[in-house]
Amino acid sequence: RCSSRVSLRASAAPPAGAGVEVGSPVDDGGDTVSFLSFHGTYLQVERVLKVVVANSKTDGPDSRFQILPNADGTVALLAPGSGYVSAQPSFALIADRPEVGGWEKFQMIQNDDGTVSFKTAHGLYVSARSGGVVLASSGAIQAWEKFQVVRHNLRNAMREESNTSTTTTTTTTTTLQLGDEVNPNASVYSDLCEFQEGTGGRGGRDRRAPIFVKLWEWNYNDIARECKEYLGPNGFDAVQVSPVAEHKRGAQWWTKYQPISFGLSTRSGSAKEFRSMVADCRAAGVQVVVDLILNHIATPCDAARRPSDDDVDVAPCKGWNGSTYGNRRISGARGWDAARPEFFHHKPGNPLRGLCGVGAPSYLCGSPVTTDCSCCKCDLYGLPDWNTELAEVAEIHYRHVKELHDLGVTMLRVDAALYEDVGEVSRTLNRFPWDYVYMEWWGEYPVGLHDKYIGQYRDVALTWKISDTLASEKNLSKFASGIFDLGQGVFGIPDEKAMYPIAYHDKRTDTAVQEVASYKNGLEYHQQQKFLMAA
Repeated sequence: RCSSRVSLRASAAPPAGAGVEVGSPVDDGGDTVSFLSFHGTYLQVERVLKVVVANSKTDGPDSRFQILPNADGTVALLAPGSGYVSAQPSFALIADRPEVGGWEKFQMIQNDDGTVSFKTAHGLYVSARSGGVVLASSGAIQAWEKFQVVRHNLRNAMREESNTSTTTTTTTTTTLQLGDEVNPNASVYSDLCEFQEGTGGRGGRDRRAPIFVKLWEWNYNDIARECKEYLGPNGFDAVQVSPVAEHKRGAQWWTKYQPISFGLSTRSGSAKEFRSMVADCRAAGVQVVVDLILNHIATPCDAARRPSDDDVDVAPCKGWNGSTYGNRRISGARGWDAARPEFFHHKPGNPLRGLCGVGAPSYLCGSPVTTDCSCCKCDLYGLPDWNTELAEVAEIHYRHVKELHDLGVTMLRVDAALYEDVGEVSRTLNRFPWDYVYMEWWGEYPVGLHDKYIGQYRDVALTWKISDTLASEKNLSKFASGIFDLGQGVFGIPDEKAMYPIAYHDKRTDTAVQEVASYKNGLEYHQQQKFLMAA
């Protein structure tokens, strides 16, 4: 068993005392409970619509909740990976709220027979009706308004799930007393890794930060060899790889950032080689960071751009592994990953045209900032933008992310994070106990949502300061007042929420450029790397 370091927990759950709501939807640590109705069925969250129902006699992951106390004596019910349960005026219970408001507060009442009942802000009781329907519409407590509490230990569940093909957890039925609520500040837990300790160096007392290496565009067999022969033996924490979904054909680097299916065969190797690489790196003590693309798919090939009629193939383009795609359409490689034009944001009445576009030079969409999600429905560089509000799209993304996690991927880089809806991305990612998640980020001032619900920020500004000063400053007397007092990179991003790269693919050059950190600069690059790690 193992757990993430304290400074990394914010990538999957808010740390205690960080000024965020207690028990936010990304916090899936600690104990959970299930509620058994009078009919012998469990309350559970329907995966697509997030409606609370009671139509299953099996206690599984979708029937797990956390009970979190509110300051006014009420409680909130959190469905890990979905959201807070909300009692709607229509009497339905929906588990998709990102934070607690009036409708998300319940009075939990202890009944004499050891069961509990829930009274909503509307003054009505939650009732499990016959046929699996759950409504908050009853005016009094009777048999259908009583629920037996079944307590679980989520950590044991994760441990057992990692060792068996089906989840088998030990459960006990007890009376849950007010005051026995789960600890909302429990740490994120994962059985997938043994993360590096927080201290090291001479005497083992120096603070240390995780060190990743990005083997961009390397093939999977070479990455596996590097993990076994160099990265693992030398204490590297993780290796980041290029996007792993099947992409459009071409030798350019950016073709990997234009997925055309969620098959795992790419220019770096086959799906089998990818799985083998992940296993080899993990065995060497190196975690794998996948560059995740959930924002868009590829632009169509020329054949799909031409005017067509009913006799013309709507998916004439072929991806790297042979999967077909067309204009705002992918046939998929797995069956479940096929998508038609309606699955992407589009003009009303015309699914073949994007709703709006975003790109150089401003990268804005009518608003002075991008952090307000004003561009979230726009095609970035003309790449069809997934409509993540659709249940069908959410299911496709969930299955892709689940497969990566099941294979042993424990860390993510979220591509184009500024152009994705925070709630929708969080709903997909936070069903799994990642050890580290960070976002593609530039110089934007953070608004407090992305790091709370998705992960940490890639802070490139610190790299610019280091490389510019070390490579370009001629007056060495300025070092004492400047280089050793860098402070921070992007204004507003604290150290504990930042991932600092020294080199990254967006700022690459064909030849050596003194101001750009690159191996092409020789010893200057070594100096910059050492300074960043020492800092």
